[in-house]
Amino acid sequence: MNTKRIVPMALVAALGLALPALAQEDGKKLYDSKCGMCHGKDGVAHPKMGAGSKNLNDPEWKKSTTAEEVAKITKEGKGKMKGMADKLSDDQIKAIATYTMTLAK
Repeated sequence: MNTKRIVPMALVAALGLALPALAQEDGKKLYDSKCGMCHGKDGVAHPKMGAGSKNLNDPEWKKSTTAEEVAKITKEGKGKMKGMADKLSDDQIKAIATYTMTLAK
């Protein structure tokens, strides 16, 4: 076997396994800093700041939505929540939406 080919392929494979974990970590950091003040770092909406919001850790709510829908709302806004399109990149919004779907009671 040619080790000059195996080593780079192994590095690519290892990086491929690590990227989802890094994206999850970035999503958590972004969620905590940009969303947590209203939606709660645990997904439970704050009574005052998040009034009217769904609890994002609610399994029933999660069954009725997708990460894509969460990303759209994050980007465009809904109700009293202003859109974040001018403050976050599409990749950051996607990371937040993906992380949001992992919140659990």
